[in-house]
Amino acid sequence: LLEVESYSAVHQLVSTVASILLSGMLIVVVAEAVLGHRASIGEAWERIRPRLWALLGATFLVALAVIVVGALLVGLGVLAYVAAGTAAAVIVAVLGAVLFLCAAVWVTTRLSLAPAAITLEGMGPIAGLKRSWALTDGQFWRILGITLLAQLLIGAIVGIIMVPAMLIAVGVLATTVDDTGSGAMPVGFLIFMQVLTIFTTAITAPFTSSVTGLLYLDQRIRREAFDLELMNAAGLK
Repeated sequence: LLEVESYSAVHQLVSTVASILLSGMLIVVVAEAVLGHRASIGEAWERIRPRLWALLGATFLVALAVIVVGALLVGLGVLAYVAAGTAAAVIVAVLGAVLFLCAAVWVTTRLSLAPAAITLEGMGPIAGLKRSWALTDGQFWRILGITLLAQLLIGAIVGIIMVPAMLIAVGVLATTVDDTGSGAMPVGFLIFMQVLTIFTTAITAPFTSSVTGLLYLDQRIRREAFDLELMNAAGLK
């Protein structure tokens, strides 16, 4: 059991780092595409490599903030239980969960442009978070709406891929269990699910990163007339 948990933790860590790295590289590709340039994988890697630690730092800070807020809400629930009993604890827990969800959506939306700011402007993690907060000021609902629409599209794509594959895999698994008479999960099924997850991530990650990069550029154009800088950089003015 400990070996499985260790493997899961390592796998999650590697997946997180790889996701952050891929997101940063794709943001570079999108920014270069806006200028009419085609960035290669090597060029994107050279741009993102010095910014990797800053991206990891920003991700860690956001995760830490979420954990701290969650811990405070849990603490309030425990205090309510000690002071007023189960009914009060349930009420506090429900209200706390609603407030936590709203706060998480608000904060993550306001900080969603930090990876692009860190990657394209060479900022540190704290400066990148502040930059995202400034760029999204007064644009929360618009950015949230675009983000939710992108997530719905991604969910539809993942569903189109995953549902048929899962039905086939479950059918094969049921047949295998019936034949062998064992309730253990076949290794082949676990490998198949892992490969399927990697495949869907490879398809959806570029889309998500592209949306983030374009939202970042759009906000800079709206607030800082960044389109004029882009035209100059592209040699159109």
